[in-house]
Amino acid sequence: MFVRNSWYVAAWSDEVDGRKPLARTIIGEPIVLFRAEDGKAAALEDRCAHRRMPLSLGKIADGGRLVCPYHGLTYDSGGNCVRVPGQDSPGSIRIRSYPVAERAGMVWIWTGPPGKADASGIFDCSWLERPGWHDTRLYRHARANYLLLNDNLADLLHVAFLHIPSGGGNEEMGTAELELTVGDDRFHFTRRTDDIPAPASYGRLSNARRNIDRWHVLDYRGPSFYRVHTGVAETGSGGPDSALPIGGGRWAILPHHFITPETERTTHYFQVVGHEWAPSSETRRFLDDVIDEDVWAIEQQQQALEAEPDIPMQTIASDAPLRAMRKIVTRMLAAERDGQGGATAAASC
Repeated sequence: MFVRNSWYVAAWSDEVDGRKPLARTIIGEPIVLFRAEDGKAAALEDRCAHRRMPLSLGKIADGGRLVCPYHGLTYDSGGNCVRVPGQDSPGSIRIRSYPVAERAGMVWIWTGPPGKADASGIFDCSWLERPGWHDTRLYRHARANYLLLNDNLADLLHVAFLHIPSGGGNEEMGTAELELTVGDDRFHFTRRTDDIPAPASYGRLSNARRNIDRWHVLDYRGPSFYRVHTGVAETGSGGPDSALPIGGGRWAILPHHFITPETERTTHYFQVVGHEWAPSSETRRFLDDVIDEDVWAIEQQQQALEAEPDIPMQTIASDAPLRAMRKIVTRMLAAERDGQGGATAAASC
């Protein structure tokens, strides 16, 4: 089940242009994205009202209008049919349009009732717009339910083991100091391990000459958005507040995770990593390896859940943020159903 009253990332801004429509399925709904004549991004349901032909297979005509490839019906960015070949007037034909906004190089789409769309509710991306900072953009199409990716990002114990091959973690990170603060639709979580050997890639990129302090400072907002300040600094230099230079005993990143459900079994995973340092082939390779390890893990879980869906998953102490996330999503789903007079149910894969 999906939370509908939310802004989700639909595409990178440079994926959506005025030359060719872009098809994307979001929360199970086929959507077509394009740019109107004024350059603004638009999103419509991806079907012609006449014979349900996907409009994403059509073209964008002069004036920034979308033309169906089957019979030529033409739609404006608001979903109104403005031309039917062979008729003087298209009448009242229209299709659903979605509220759209752009932030930090991404096209966001509101999937709930249009009257409830408020772009001020888009997840805070201000860290990505800091002067002098750089970013690295990653996308993966994950063959798994979005909640498994939510679980992965809330469950930071996995970094100590899953990310050993990429050099992002080591087993010394298994024991950590934890602090969790939960709100109605969000939580703040810190995980810190001090005075340990640096994980391989962090040691190489930080040039740490002695043991390091390893931290994650995580902010989650429902249903599926995370910002994580994570890094290493030589022990005793201040951890997340260390003043050591990047590559001079410290290395840190600020990944923003934008998780967009596609279907019950697939997910669009957008990640924008903010950083102070200039990107390189080495850092790109490291970030690619880390995201691929995460996607591999949740896809394996999805396969196991589908094979034996009735076997329960056990809870351990480090799951507290994961449980908080699941409760937040469940409350959001319940609030939407209560507004429609329906029953409530827990968020599940």
